[in-house]
Amino acid sequence: MEDDAQAHELKEWENRNKPRLSSGFKPGEPGYGPPECMQCGGDMPDIRRGYGYRVCTSCQERLELRSISAQRR
Repeated sequence: MEDDAQAHELKEWENRNKPRLSSGFKPGEPGYGPPECMQCGGDMPDIRRGYGYRVCTSCQERLELRSISAQRR
């Protein structure tokens, strides 16, 4: 019975940890992000553009910190 439980647990672990397919966009597809950040005008990393983000990581972090501090008030 314990062996069956361990086998089941292993299958569940494998299902949860298998590689996930990216649902990003390719250059030229609708939804692919802009070449520059919409906030600061800096270069956007290709990875963020591929996911359709419109702001760079630095600007996104600032936006999130502002949102958090506004919620605490």
